[in-house]
Amino acid sequence: MKYRMSTMIKSLILVLILALPAHPRELHVDDSTTIDGDGSVSAPLKTISQAVKQAEPQDTIVVHGGIYHESISLGSGLTLRAAAEQRVVISGFSPISGWKPYRAQIYSTTVKWPAVDLFVGSRAQPLATYPSIGSGWSQITSIDSDKRQVTDTALAGAPMLDKLSKPKPTGYVFVHQKRGNYFRRYPIRAANSQTGTLTLAATPKLTAQAKDRYLMCGSQAFINGPGQWAYERLDNVTTRLYFWPERPADLERTQSRRASRPLVQIGHWKTLQSAIRFEGIEVTGSRTNGIQIRNAEDVTIERCIIHDNAQSGLSARPASQLIIRHCIAYGNKTGIVVASSNNVIVEENEVANNWVDGIVIAGDVSGRGLIHTTRNVVVRGNYVHHHLFLSHPDNCQTYRGVSNLRLERNLFLWAGQGLMTEQTSQSELIGNVMLGTAAVTVIFGHGSSNQWTLTNNTIGFGGWGALNMSGHDYQLHRNILLANTLSCGKGYQGDYNLVWPGRDDWPFAITSPPWKSHDSVAEFTDKTGQDKHSRKAPPKLKNVPMSQAMLADVVRSTADRLYIRSNDRKHVTAGFSAGDHIEINGDGIVRRITQVDENSIAFQPALPRRPFRQAVIWNWGDRTDFQLDIRPSNDSPVQQMKDGQTTVGSDLNAQAMMRGDFNGDGIRDLPTLPKDLQQAWPDPNNPPIPYIALP
Repeated sequence: MKYRMSTMIKSLILVLILALPAHPRELHVDDSTTIDGDGSVSAPLKTISQAVKQAEPQDTIVVHGGIYHESISLGSGLTLRAAAEQRVVISGFSPISGWKPYRAQIYSTTVKWPAVDLFVGSRAQPLATYPSIGSGWSQITSIDSDKRQVTDTALAGAPMLDKLSKPKPTGYVFVHQKRGNYFRRYPIRAANSQTGTLTLAATPKLTAQAKDRYLMCGSQAFINGPGQWAYERLDNVTTRLYFWPERPADLERTQSRRASRPLVQIGHWKTLQSAIRFEGIEVTGSRTNGIQIRNAEDVTIERCIIHDNAQSGLSARPASQLIIRHCIAYGNKTGIVVASSNNVIVEENEVANNWVDGIVIAGDVSGRGLIHTTRNVVVRGNYVHHHLFLSHPDNCQTYRGVSNLRLERNLFLWAGQGLMTEQTSQSELIGNVMLGTAAVTVIFGHGSSNQWTLTNNTIGFGGWGALNMSGHDYQLHRNILLANTLSCGKGYQGDYNLVWPGRDDWPFAITSPPWKSHDSVAEFTDKTGQDKHSRKAPPKLKNVPMSQAMLADVVRSTADRLYIRSNDRKHVTAGFSAGDHIEINGDGIVRRITQVDENSIAFQPALPRRPFRQAVIWNWGDRTDFQLDIRPSNDSPVQQMKDGQTTVGSDLNAQAMMRGDFNGDGIRDLPTLPKDLQQAWPDPNNPPIPYIALP
């Protein structure tokens, strides 16, 4: 019996030992290897997918420098990282070859996928438009919805329309619709050069109106300069491309997004995956999302460069215990999306120059109550900027059921809107800097974003104001509102706020409902009982613009003259004088005003082209140093406004954050951009607009 028991115990111990996980391994991948090895350093595997298949939980996959044209899926317990100091790219791009002369300097080739973009290396090329890329928008004169026809009388007699119809119609009408501020693309079915009328294809639904702005684009007949391209869909899988290269060598570096699925998939739709790390990888060229996280927990994405993906750079829905840190996301449709997720940290990233929004925090994105809302998200220490182009662009947007969101010590600059929220409650803004928007800087919108606390923020230079509070219960303490009036809603409580509306004769605050202006702090305090220790005065920060204006009329504007509006709509060019130095869309280029009239400013040097859509103009006066510094000067009223030991406004080091140094120790925390990506970084005043080509 003793022997039998001893044997059973030994067998049980053996089973337990065998069940224990093996010692974690490192599997190495190197696409330059000629023969697949065993995954060791000396005999690496050739593809990441092979390593993923062989890996077990707790293993680490080390990928050595190279471009990997594959899509991968990561499951529980895996770490995938780039080898130290090596550039690893997971790419959905496919090279384009077979270019042959078409006419003059234009070349043509055919590819076996629905190509709707063209890149030379990492640099997106501009789609050809008519009459030319730099000429800006045209306006629809009239529209016949039943016949699906739009007419622009300025096109009457234009020989281009005859070319457009031969041998068959090509090209698209890309419309910026004033109603709803949307963009739509309509294929051209026929063109009448006598009347300037374009007949559009049967789908999608025609929702354009007379006086909407439009571009014609996509036809090879529109190519009239180097760098321009066009495309023609021959069938569902074949595309003919046309390209005028800036130099012949560019033909050898052309590529297009081909991958029709996310390049990196983390998690599994059916089975929850956990404990996954993805580090140091460049992800680019997907026709959908670059990185997609779904049904996963305990996931860390760190030090990645995620760019030029046709949908989101990174999309997480749903996820929990997610960390996104020290990444760069640019040139995607949307930078980072977190939806239906809990316990998330988005920290110390640069999210910039995406075509619509920078960071999106959303709840039930189904809109039908099918999935859960989002709670306990921290967006901290990020530099988010230059979201100015398509749809309703925001540096950060939240919607459809978000609570306990904390936005802390972020730097948000140059966007359509800095922060747009709806259906978001019990949340905080702490220590942020949010400046330079065409619309309102921070919107608590649609009467559904309630119970927000704002503390020690510096917010302003908003085209329609700094704050919009359409809901109820907002607490504002120790904030600076710069070049905007305080606009407060139902249940407002505040104190120790420094408000500078931009002029002495503009009101300190506006309350609603009903709408009521309060010129002084004393008047506002008397009526509301709030802001007893607040002040209305210039904050005298170390280096900020004197004033801001926004583009008012893109059709009339040119590359060296902008028709503008001020945030009060009345004093359009007030604060702008000949000789002042201006910065347009935060491009860092010093331009000098040469002339000011009632509603426009002329300047030199000119922009690369007429503005595409937005222009946020900062007037720096006689200064030529455009390095933003929001610290208070020695004579600033901030120095005397203390709530206990705490002064007002944010104490962010904006210059350090703009260098990618988030903790101010002089060392860049973000990955270094390779030289080709630095050269391809989008110019906010000369965007290539690849998305007007998307189906």
